[in-house]
Amino acid sequence: MLGVATAFTLAHSITLSLAVLGLVRVPAAIIEPAIAASIVWVAIENALGQRRVSHRLAIAFLFGLVHGLGFGDALEPMALSGWRLARALLGFNLGVELGQAAAIIVMMPLLLRIGRLERGILVYQLASFAVAAVGAWWFVQRVCLG
Repeated sequence: MLGVATAFTLAHSITLSLAVLGLVRVPAAIIEPAIAASIVWVAIENALGQRRVSHRLAIAFLFGLVHGLGFGDALEPMALSGWRLARALLGFNLGVELGQAAAIIVMMPLLLRIGRLERGILVYQLASFAVAAVGAWWFVQRVCLG
C-alpha cells in the first residue's frame, strides 16, 4: 500500500513541477473532471477485486500524473522562482507523502480487522462503491455545473 502511495506521489511530483514551471498547462475544466473520474475508476477497481501489484502501481502512477496537474494550481499563484520554488515543491511533495503514510499507518489496523471479518470483503466493496458515488457526483458537478 505504501508503494502505491509512493508511486502516486512520484508521478504527481513530476506533473506538479512541470505545471508550476509553466511547461505543461491543462485547464481546470479538463483536469478536475479527470481527477474525479480517476477516483471513480480506482474505487470501482477496489470494489471488483484485487489486481496485481504491478497493475496497482501503474494505475497509481498514471492517476498521480493527472492529480499533479491539479496540484499545480495550488502553487502557481505564489509566483515563486529559484530556490524558493524548489523548497516549496519539495515541501509540498514531502507533505503529501508523509500525509499518505500517516493515513495508511492510522487506517491499517482497522483495515486488517475488517479483513478478518466474515463479511469483510462486503464492507470493502460497499465502502469502495460509496467512494465511487462521491467521485461520480464530483465528476457531474465539474462537468455539468461548472
